[in-house]
Amino acid sequence: MVTKGELDMSERTYYPLNISQKILAFSLKFVPKKELMNICSEIEFTRELDAKLMLQALTLGLMRSPSASMRMHLNENKEIVQYFSDAAPEKIDYLDYTGKTEAELNNDYAKWSRTAFPNKHMDTQLYMAKLIKKPNGNLAIYSSFSHLIADSYAIMQIHKEIVDIYVSLEKGEALPPVSQGPIAAYEADYKYLASDKSKDDVAYFDKCVFDNAPQFTTIMGKDSKAFNKNKRYGNMNKSLLMKGAVLALPFEKGLDDKVMKYATEHKVSPQSLYVLAIRTFLSKVCEVEDVTLNNSIARRATIAQKKGGGTMVNGVVVRFRFGNNVSFSDGCAQTYEGLCTNYRHANATYEDASSFEMKFKPNSLKAFTSLGISYQPYLFLNENFPFKYRHISNGRQAQSLYITILPFDSEGTLGIDYDYQVGWTSEEAIRSLHKFIQDFLNAGLAAPDKTLAELMKN
Repeated sequence: MVTKGELDMSERTYYPLNISQKILAFSLKFVPKKELMNICSEIEFTRELDAKLMLQALTLGLMRSPSASMRMHLNENKEIVQYFSDAAPEKIDYLDYTGKTEAELNNDYAKWSRTAFPNKHMDTQLYMAKLIKKPNGNLAIYSSFSHLIADSYAIMQIHKEIVDIYVSLEKGEALPPVSQGPIAAYEADYKYLASDKSKDDVAYFDKCVFDNAPQFTTIMGKDSKAFNKNKRYGNMNKSLLMKGAVLALPFEKGLDDKVMKYATEHKVSPQSLYVLAIRTFLSKVCEVEDVTLNNSIARRATIAQKKGGGTMVNGVVVRFRFGNNVSFSDGCAQTYEGLCTNYRHANATYEDASSFEMKFKPNSLKAFTSLGISYQPYLFLNENFPFKYRHISNGRQAQSLYITILPFDSEGTLGIDYDYQVGWTSEEAIRSLHKFIQDFLNAGLAAPDKTLAELMKN
């Protein structure tokens, strides 16, 4: 809610949306279930903490975060713009679940996570946070942020600042400096849109990614309702309700260490090995070799992007056209090369890059991708704050399947959050994919000269 005493509208400075926010605003306009924009999580601390001190740190951290004070506004031209609010934040609750069950807490998490921000996200606070004493006695921070003001990187950055404030309060030291805010990074986006580099990036998608029609794939396989045997494109979920759920599955112990060792020795990114495994599963179950994914890129290369918070992530299409006759090592190298090329063009706006798809598909309810992927190997807090991380479903999902590879705790337990459309993607298929990723990587790392076709048989 807009609070009394907030700056008069005429005194505000309004900023345009940046590249990443524009596609989110497009979705917000047409999707009836606005909770789709919620990014919800629980960070559970596994060491003893002072609840009063943590509540103070949580409140201060959010008050001091420029990203958290950003609000959206619909101007006279019916365009969404944004501004920093000086209104006092809503009170943060401390809720004690001592004597209650984990199921009761999860039910409340689900209720909060599936509640959309009011007024269609306009002129209202776009985050909600609570300090929770869990049934097991641990303290946890539950939060829900609108994706319009923060992405996962920024949300973790805010939590790091909260923890740093707690440490300062605990030690009686000066608070850490306030983060600089997202505007410097956003202004670079505004300049980019009018640059020759923007034109070059758009041309890349036109000439190199959509030079011909990509081949649709889905983890549900070639016999699924989404796959058209006689067409290059597939079907999207036609329901605007887009009911979603999250399935979090860890990797077997030691797998990430082996992946990191191989990546270091062969000068490729660890991400390329996981992406190759996913690409190969899609190739196997759909019996094709042309595989296209939607790759979410953090866009945090510059200091302004790293420190500014806000929303910077872009989803850009990456296409792999090598055959299954290549070796595991060659597949890793080609996947890495494809991802690096993708990163170099990651600032391209979704509207421009995706417009080329329409050359080859009849309408927006058809697709060349069913799967989005994000590699987030960072959960940076404080070495003295052991924790567990949990992504909580907002009850909706825009893609058939969205994969996030990330650590689940401060010990570095790596796994995947599978955020999927219920009724369109099955839990059985997700578990098959997860098992395949582990089996494929173990076998490929043990015998990198084997071809992908040979490894697919395992």
